[in-house]
Amino acid sequence: MSVEARRIARRYARALVALIDEGVDLRPGLKKLAALMKDPDAARFAASPAVKPEIKAETLAKPVGEMPKELRALLHLLAKRNKLALLPLIEEETEAILAAREKKARAEVVVAAPLSEEQRKKLGELVKRLAGAEEVALEVREDPDILGGLIVRIGDRLWDASLRSRLEAMRRAIAKAA
Repeated sequence: MSVEARRIARRYARALVALIDEGVDLRPGLKKLAALMKDPDAARFAASPAVKPEIKAETLAKPVGEMPKELRALLHLLAKRNKLALLPLIEEETEAILAAREKKARAEVVVAAPLSEEQRKKLGELVKRLAGAEEVALEVREDPDILGGLIVRIGDRLWDASLRSRLEAMRRAIAKAA
């Protein structure tokens, strides 16, 4: 999603974290709503201009079951503002804020080839230092298109140390010099 979408999601997430701090248990319902919105059919339904926002919110709330009134209010607000697609990102940002408080980090890492156990351990230590965290959850994905190196995303920060990006930078520098 775009930087703007992440910024908007973070704003909602901060509000949810404030509610969580007050003792409202939003996390289970929010996780279910986020998972539901990852379903293509549910996403199409939520994006449909033919369906009234109130109907969207109530229909999406049904599979979740019981939920706090604050979460139901968020669902109605997002439906009214046509922002239901942000639910997975809002849930992700909420978890990131809570994890940061606990000195935990979640990192998405893209590598060109499978990592050995030793490489995975070293990568975990690197990510801990980058994030300033005591504990880290690595989500490693392989993408041979990056050719080599790695790409690390922690929250909204990105470190691109891939061979592909280095070669592209060299190509741009050569083209500029020519």
